[in-house]
Amino acid sequence: MPLLDLLSNNRATVYRAIFPKGDTRLESHEADMIRSMIGASTDYESAFKCLQILVTILKETSSAANDVFSTRSERKRSLEAVIGFFIQWLGPASASHDEPVFLMVIEALKTLGFSGRSIPEDRIPHFLSTLQYHCLHLSEPSLLLALDLLFHCCKSKTVAAKYLELFSLKLPLELLSNTSNRGPGISDESACLIVAMLQTCFLDFDHGRKEFLKSGGAKVVASLLSQKRTRQMILALLDLLQLAPETASASVLSAFLDKYHGIQAFMSLLRYRDASVLARVVDILEAANEENYFKGDKLRSDAIQFLKSVTLSTDAFHPTEEMELLIPRCSQLISTLQSISAPASASASKTSKARVATASESQKESTGLGQVLLRMQAAQRKDSVRIPIPKVEKDKAGLGPHLTASVDAPMTRHPSIKIELNDDDMCEESLEPTQSEFSNIQITASDAIPEPAPVSDTETLTPLIKMLTSFDPLMRAQGAVVARKLTTRQTPVSENDALCEMLAEALLPVFEDDEAHVQINCCIALGGLAMHSQHRRELLVSKGVLESLLGKLHDYDVVLLEHCLKVLRLFAENDNHCKCMLALNGIRLFRMLLFSNQTSIQQNARFCYDRIVKVGGKNAQIEANMILNADPWESVMRKWKDS
Repeated sequence: MPLLDLLSNNRATVYRAIFPKGDTRLESHEADMIRSMIGASTDYESAFKCLQILVTILKETSSAANDVFSTRSERKRSLEAVIGFFIQWLGPASASHDEPVFLMVIEALKTLGFSGRSIPEDRIPHFLSTLQYHCLHLSEPSLLLALDLLFHCCKSKTVAAKYLELFSLKLPLELLSNTSNRGPGISDESACLIVAMLQTCFLDFDHGRKEFLKSGGAKVVASLLSQKRTRQMILALLDLLQLAPETASASVLSAFLDKYHGIQAFMSLLRYRDASVLARVVDILEAANEENYFKGDKLRSDAIQFLKSVTLSTDAFHPTEEMELLIPRCSQLISTLQSISAPASASASKTSKARVATASESQKESTGLGQVLLRMQAAQRKDSVRIPIPKVEKDKAGLGPHLTASVDAPMTRHPSIKIELNDDDMCEESLEPTQSEFSNIQITASDAIPEPAPVSDTETLTPLIKMLTSFDPLMRAQGAVVARKLTTRQTPVSENDALCEMLAEALLPVFEDDEAHVQINCCIALGGLAMHSQHRRELLVSKGVLESLLGKLHDYDVVLLEHCLKVLRLFAENDNHCKCMLALNGIRLFRMLLFSNQTSIQQNARFCYDRIVKVGGKNAQIEANMILNADPWESVMRKWKDS
């Protein structure tokens, strides 16, 4: 029976008809027929069944079964057939987009030894368009296989160049940036595969680096490093920065550091306490210094601050050989960066500053640094008047001060002050003023000197907000201490709703993520904000403070639990807040702490528990009874009491 007639039946019938004795050996003309049906058939069912036959044969372990596909030319023809099926039946305009069929095609391609060179040159755009379509619409774990196939394709320079021409790098970077979004995103395995593909296939030539920067690749890398990712992901991103070639026309590392605040992203890596990660970062900073990327004062100071933070945080690391080598490298790089002078400028102000610095170094031993700077700055003032000011000494008889000598001191004239000198008393020959000249100097103020504009409370709080939102964990810890001291006293923060709202928004992320001692300070600060008024507590509830506090009741830190319960007790005094805690599973959370060994924890948990049960009514009582009946300890206690 001809093969074409058998294709209308199911797969088992076709398989038995082709291989009646169970032997999957194919003759050459039969293999050619299967390949032609896979790659050129206009009937999807026939092409798909032939693809199933091919995959079945390739799965056979018997060498005789694969004789037809063992030679290089036969495999090449089989690859072309499967590629033709992939383009014709799985493309964007095709009717069939079944995920199992796509996975079967990928399996066949890998078994046949697929690479980017296997695609005929005239079919590369169609193949890439089909693959791009599936990368956009597939989800994990099938997406990982699609990205792996794209990686194998782009290892060919021809395919990589065509991919850039058709799609640029927007899709890989969009997938990368989605790894931390609100949705499920992609797995870290897929993200690492994308990073490896970018580094291997696109960043090793100039056009690829330009497209990477144009599509916002350096910004995506900075964003990912600032987030909590796996160690494998962090190392892959650092490898990308470290191994990407640097050219004047397209420098990935320079854009990352200068334009997208890369040093701040590096600051967030201190949270991992991983010596190998920090050593990789120091390697990158050393390479950046060799490329002379630290020309700007701000960038150089940020780098020095990061290196100092590394050396200060080494107490949290286990002593290892890698850590012992890292500290001297940081110190050496700090001294190198500090020795870099600012770029020369032709402006007079910068020249004068350089002269001041030179003079201060040469005269540091003979005169004080403050006196030298004072005199040189006074000489530069255009609107200054030099008047003799006498030295004042106490009279021996104690009757008051009297003038003994005079010295020159600079005084800047305010526009509202008039200084009048009598012409008759001006003596050009006298270099030293006499005692009588002081009486002839009249200083009058036509108008009152305006006071400096008052600084608003919001501007005063801005430095603290910057500390709490800093990428440096040490800076955040210091900010939490300042916030605790600020909120536990009678300050403008305790009276201003806007300041309270600003500070609460800055404290909550730190309270969620940082170390236990930082969380304790944040909790005390939130309690300080909540203790002043009922209106203030309602404002804090709207910001999500209750959810954060209840979430910490699972913590094993006794001190943190104690402070959280103290703050929650303030909220439990209000019925509406009790209902909110009831909706947030508050009964079960407080129930766990009723039998704590700590008296304060037990008392505060009991107060909150009783309040929630009382305000919640029958539903709360039913839930409390269900929890009580499900507690094995309670059942034992009841039996003991009954007996």
